[in-house]
Parts: sequence; C-alpha cells; structure tokens
Amino acid sequence: LLEFTRGLYDHVVVDLGGILDPLGMTAINASDETNLVCSTDMTSLFLMRRMIPVLEEMGRRRNQLNVLVNRRERKRELSSEELEKIFRASIHRTFPDDPIAVEKAQREGEPLAETSDLGKTIRSYVQGILGATAPTPSSSRLGALKQLWGGT
Repeated sequence: LLEFTRGLYDHVVVDLGGILDPLGMTAINASDETNLVCSTDMTSLFLMRRMIPVLEEMGRRRNQLNVLVNRRERKRELSSEELEKIFRASIHRTFPDDPIAVEKAQREGEPLAETSDLGKTIRSYVQGILGATAPTPSSSRLGALKQLWGGT
C-alpha cells in the first residue's frame, strides 16, 4: 500500500502512533523523512530522547528526523534550546497549544479554523513542505480521495 501511494502522490503521511512494530519499522525504512511528534510533558520528552538514538541505530540520519513539538504552552516552561539539549537534536517546528480552536472544531465537526493560532502554524508548516504546490483554502479537501476511489 505504501509503495502504491508513493507512486500516486508527492507526499505520503503515515501515523504510526509511536509504536515501533515490524509494520512501523518497514514504513520508517521506506520513508524519506520521519517526523517525530512529542509534547512537553515528562513522559513524552523521555520517550523522544530514547527514540532518536534508536532510529539512528536503524540507519536513519539526523537530517531525515524532524522533531515536532506539539501543544507547546505559551508560558514555555522549557525553551527550544533546552528541548534541543534534552533530545540532542534540533527542533524542526513547534505547534501551539490551542484548546479553544480544537474544541470548537470538534464540537462543530469542522476542520480547524485556519485563522486560529494552531491553524496558522499548520498551514505554514504544510506550505513549507509543499512549497508552491500547497493547496489554497478554497480547493477541495477531499478531491484527491474522491479521485482515488473513482468519484468526482
């Protein structure tokens, strides 16, 4: 399935849920980049610190590993420099904790508002990955899926 989707799309995202099972290891080995997502709670920091060396032992290079810090609180109990010391790796991107926007999106059954702090950060991150090919907000969000399944 992964090889099939890589043949169809420029970018394929696989969420492994943090578990390194044989299927996850296969996906990581086939990837060009690996995004490692954590938050600033102690358990997440500990697991991230352990994950990076494991992936390096598997043959992943530092430039293939992107550390993404999710739900970063505005008060920033740990600075980016402190987080980088903990991980022994650079922080690729941080995403703000925006519980009001997330709750609103969940309650209304709608995508996250692009005008929210988190929405702006996600859009900026995606545009950085896609560059000039980034879709505009008015483009169909399901267009590619509909094409894949034969819909219009």
